[in-house]
Amino acid sequence: MLLAGELDWDSNTIKVALLMTSHSLGTSGQEDATVISGITTPDECNASGYTAGGVTLTASAPTSNTGSNRGEADATDISWATLGNGSRQIAGMLIYKDVGGVWANGIPIAWVEFTSTINPGGSTLTVQWASGGILQVS
Repeated sequence: MLLAGELDWDSNTIKVALLMTSHSLGTSGQEDATVISGITTPDECNASGYTAGGVTLTASAPTSNTGSNRGEADATDISWATLGNGSRQIAGMLIYKDVGGVWANGIPIAWVEFTSTINPGGSTLTVQWASGGILQVS
């Protein structure tokens, strides 16, 4: 999608959804899902304080890092305030291109698995992206 020119990082609506531990990402066949409905079990977060579909990224224009010989796509940090516990812990984030505001039609871009699962317990969950951007293409 990215290399085919179907993703315009700073003008398409890019969203981040929280997924819980029963997701099927990382299992055989899931890496080929072209839309979210093709993921057998997305297991989107159902906690209080979470809006279905996740949050919209405020993306910046991709940049060229000539020193590292790569392109970088970045966005402002994101957070979910007063995020309660869901029926399962949060395992990671699905970054996807929104298509018409319909979750099932969203196009997966990247899966970011947390190093350990999270139970927010009513606190604020903040994601601070790395200085090299969210995505890097060499």
